[in-house]
This record gives sequence, C-alpha cells and structure tokens, in this order.
Amino acid sequence: MFFKKLLQDKMSSLAKERQHMDKGSYCTAHLSSDSVDNMKWFRPATPEEVLHADKTEQAILNILQRKGTIFGKNCDLTYRIKRQGYKIAPESIITEAEGKFIPRVVNRSNADYATLLWRMIYRIQPSYVPIDWHLDYQSDYRWDSVLYSAKTVKVPKPGIDIGFPLMFGRLSHVVSLGQVYTATKKEPYAQEVICQLLDFMSINPPYFGLQWSSAEESALRAVNMVISLSSIKDWLLQQSYGKDALREISKYLYSVAEFLSTSSDNEDIASFGDFVSQCAVIVVSLCIEDVFDAVRPMQTAAMDALKKAVLTYVYEEGTNPDASTCLHAYTVEALLTAVHFSCFVREGAVSRDAIEKVWGVAFAQRLYMMCDVLYYIIKPNGNIPQLGDNPTLHFMKAYPVRTLQLYPYLYAASLFFEEPKWAFSEFRDREDAFCETALLFGRSGIEKIKSFPAGSVTGIPNKDFRDNGWFALRFQDNYCFVSAGGVGKSTQACYAHNDKLSYELCLQGEDIIVDPGSYTYYDLKERNTFRGTSYHNTIAVRNEEQNYLGNTAFSMKHQTHCKVLDFGADEQTFWFEGEHAGYKGAGFLHRRKIEFFKAEKKFTVKDVLIGRQIEVKWQSSAVVSPHFNILRLDVHGDQRMDIVEDRFYSEEYGIRVPTKRIFTSSLNYTIRLLR
Repeated sequence: MFFKKLLQDKMSSLAKERQHMDKGSYCTAHLSSDSVDNMKWFRPATPEEVLHADKTEQAILNILQRKGTIFGKNCDLTYRIKRQGYKIAPESIITEAEGKFIPRVVNRSNADYATLLWRMIYRIQPSYVPIDWHLDYQSDYRWDSVLYSAKTVKVPKPGIDIGFPLMFGRLSHVVSLGQVYTATKKEPYAQEVICQLLDFMSINPPYFGLQWSSAEESALRAVNMVISLSSIKDWLLQQSYGKDALREISKYLYSVAEFLSTSSDNEDIASFGDFVSQCAVIVVSLCIEDVFDAVRPMQTAAMDALKKAVLTYVYEEGTNPDASTCLHAYTVEALLTAVHFSCFVREGAVSRDAIEKVWGVAFAQRLYMMCDVLYYIIKPNGNIPQLGDNPTLHFMKAYPVRTLQLYPYLYAASLFFEEPKWAFSEFRDREDAFCETALLFGRSGIEKIKSFPAGSVTGIPNKDFRDNGWFALRFQDNYCFVSAGGVGKSTQACYAHNDKLSYELCLQGEDIIVDPGSYTYYDLKERNTFRGTSYHNTIAVRNEEQNYLGNTAFSMKHQTHCKVLDFGADEQTFWFEGEHAGYKGAGFLHRRKIEFFKAEKKFTVKDVLIGRQIEVKWQSSAVVSPHFNILRLDVHGDQRMDIVEDRFYSEEYGIRVPTKRIFTSSLNYTIRLLR
C-alpha cells in the first residue's frame, strides 16, 4: 500500500511537470485593467505610524548597496548566471531593456511571459539591478532556476545552505521598503518595491526553481507581497503602468493561492507549515477575491481547515504540538495576521466580537489561549525561550524587532482581545515595542495599549503545559523553563530537539543558561549537532542520544517518554522533578530535580541515574548565554565544575556565535549570581 501511494505521488508529480513544461505555468487569464480596482489591502499606514523610519531606511539602503544599486546613480547592471554550480563571474551578462537574457534563466515555456515582465521593470526603472534569487550568498553556490521545483531541493554537499536564498526570497525586506516609502514619500523606494516584486515574478515562474520548492516559503512571500503593496498602492495607481503591474501581480498571487491549496491537505493540518500555508491562502484570496472568483472556494476551504486545526490539532491547553516554542509563536503570528485581515475586510474592525463573528466563538477562545501560552512562557527580559526548532519564520517581521523578542507580538495581540495583562509595563519604552502594533493598528492602537492598566512580567505565576511538556517556573525576575515533553505528533516532520529535562535560566532578569538554538537545517552534521543531546543543558550518557536521530533533518524516534513527578511552589522555593527513559537501552533512567530557593536566589540541579550499578560514561552540561559575563557566575557542585568555550549559540537561522558551557561529572550543582 505504501509503495502504491509512493508511485501514485511520483506519477502525479511527473504529470504536473509535463503540464507546466509544455504550456507554461504563469496564470494567463484575461483581466481588464480596471479589475484591479477591486483588490483589497491591509489598513494603510500614515507617515507618522511608521516607527523608526530613519533606522529602517538606513538598513534598507545597506541592503540595496549590497545588491549593487544606489539611488541616483547608474550601476553596471550584471546578472550572474549559470545553470547550476559555483561562482559565475566569467559568464556575467548585461541586462537590457529587451530582456534577451531571460531565456537563459527561465524555462522555455515561460520565457516569453517572463520577458514581458522584465520589460515592464525596465519601463519603471531603467537603472534597476536584478537580483539573483537562486544564489546562496555564503557559499556562492547557485541552484538551477530552470528546473521544475521538486527537483531543485537536494543539497549537493555540506556548506551549501538552501535556506539563505529562501530567506531572501520571503521578501520581508520589501515590506520594510514599503514602510520607508510611507514614511518618506520618496518615489525611488516605491519604484524599488514594484521592481523587486516583478523581478521575482519574472525569474521565478510558478512551480519552477528553488523559490517554489517550499509551500511555507511561498506562503510567507505572498503575504509580504500583499503587505508591501498595501504601502504603495495609492502611488502605484497614479502611474501610467500601475494597473498593468497590479494585474500581473494579481495573477501571480492567484498562482500562489492555487499552489498552496494543492500543496497541503485541507482536510487535515498536520504541521506548522500547513498552518502558514492556509493563513496565506486566506490573506491572498481576500486580496484578489473580487478579481478571481475561483479563489473563493480556496478561501472557504482554508478557513474550515484552520478552524478545525485550532480546535483539534492544537492541544486544549493552547500549545502547538510541534514541540517548539518558536514555532508556536510563529503559528500564533500567522493566525493573527489572517484573522486581522479577514476581520478588517469583512467587519471593518478587529476585536474579539469581530473574530467571533467571522471565525466562531470556539476558535476565538482557542486563539486567545494560544496567545496566553506566550504570556506564561515569556522570560523576564521579554524574550521567548528556545525549545526545539527556530527557523526564523516571521509572518510580519517589522524592523527592528529581533527574532526572539516576544513582547512586540503580545502587545499587538492584546488589542485583538483587549487583554491588558499582555501589555507589560516593562517594555513599553523600548524602541521596538510597538512595531507590530503600528503596522496592524496604527497610532490609535499604541495609545490604547498605553491606556491599559500597567501589568508586570514579574507578576506572572508559574504555569505548566503538560500536553506539550513545558514548565515555566518564576519568582519576581528569576525564571526557569524546563523541557519534559515528547517529540511532536510526527516523527518524520519533527521539530523537536533532544532537550529532555534541559532548561533555560534567567536570574535577576538576565539570561544565564540558554538553549543553543537551531542554526541550520540543510547541513545534516551541523543540524544534528545543534539538536543533539550533548548540546543541551542536560545529562548525556555515553554520548548516546535521548531520542534516536534519523537520517533526515526532521526525523526522530521517540524514546524518552518523559514523566513529570512533581511541580510546584511555596513561599520558600519553586521546583520541578521529572524523569525520562531515553537511556533505557543503556540500562538507565535519568531523573532530575530542579529547585530555586527564593531568599538565597540560589538555583540547584539534582540528577539521579537509576539502573544497573555499572560504570557508565556521562557528562552534565549547561550552555551559558554569550551575552552574560561569566565572571559574575558562582557555580559549584560535589565534583569538579569546568567552564570551557566549545559551543556555539544561534538565535537566528544561519547565524551562530561562540559561547561557553559549564560541564561536570557532578550529579548535584548550584548556580547563583555573585553580588
């Protein structure tokens, strides 16, 4: 049965490939220019509502300079092309108005249409420098843009990362370009927005090339296209080419919606990627529903799938079962974006009443609970603990919000449900506090948050999420987050790490012990290093893995079967105790008790290896935050405690920095800050 399905999937893929190779894959529906007048957009911002426009502008100028274009100057317009392989400087060619280079970078059946798009770019901005959307800028390896997308995703050797061109292809920087135009009203920024969108469309026909190899990447890109166009639409419609450009973009968005609707099973959302895809279908279909009637059934199916998933796939406690705190946050962000746009379009406002009217009462309550999870797990410094994968997949990333900063999203969420406890007083003066709020709700939203009663992050109580195995213990500005769950609902699309009974620790508001993060997906050796047991803040027995890591980047066999033995707090302490069976094959269970003594501000770990009384090689580790001064740390145990710099820390995909770790053969140790 399995092989029969595999064969059917292969035949279906080949049939799609032949169809697109023979007939082209661009949507060629005939639309009148006036049809784009009916497109719907996100709430337009005013110049005053774009926060930190000067810093955003400088960041964008840096990106554009690296790209090769500086406003006001003509540049040598080159496009490095080669079908596939490393640097291609000898084969660089000059781009020009006619787009004669297009057939060399676009498959034959799509080349004519792609050339028309390029000529539109040249008409808008003759000095525009095209982007090589298929280049891994770290290794200088280029993926073939002509091949059918299903054939482009294999990584040929270590050191090459498909993630880098995909991240740039999300077009989140184009959202920032639109924001800068809104703030400055400088026309070159608006021209750059529309040219980059058309450039992407011309070199990336639907279903071809690297950028169509992932449904969730296509989803993020489509939403960013709608958001960025929302910023420049008034200017664009005043240009002679404006309606023509929007007509072609609406066709491309239709292709994305069609691709996303057929790439995931609408009847059964089974992963974070499915959530993102269906949220994007809703945003895109709302934007073009009065241009293409055919997207309305897609929209209905996506809404039904999300309603069902939020009430059945998501645990009743509100956590996403993908075993990743960051993926939970990104899921919430994606849902809030889709909910915001749907309520804005259907009801003209965003509120709990509007959410219940459009999405239903049960959906609204479960979404509230998903937001509330973020409230309970937020650190005293406003960051999210890294548990499991962190692919850096923000749905609406506003500059200068950093990847792990959680409070900007809780501030925005507080307006959806008018929940003042999420609007912490501690972070309201930070420059990035209201970037998401301004994008969605404008200045009035910021003022409303400031009018909420001042809640405090230090007043959050302890909370356990037992379905997912997340335990947040806190006292004032001291915090410990413990992992004691499973590996998610799928062992083949698994975002979990071997971090059972591992923890993150904040003392007096500072990160002390941290999870090392994810770093990469596509270098399997590095991938398994960062998700392996020895890289986490727990005990590694004989260098074995708690859960067996499969031969793919997302496979993991569930072996730990964690049990929680005790969790609670009193006036003197808070504590957690649990055990896992990941080393059962070696004849041991690992049991750990964590305690924090409030008066002494002392954190203790007590480990027990339960099993055969034989000699076993083991080691206990704890990764220290690279931002923390190790000289301020007092750590001691009943055996020698060493601190060495032999680990890396990553809080964003593709970026890592060296850091230190504590390692010991002590079963009991204590951590506190020196005064």
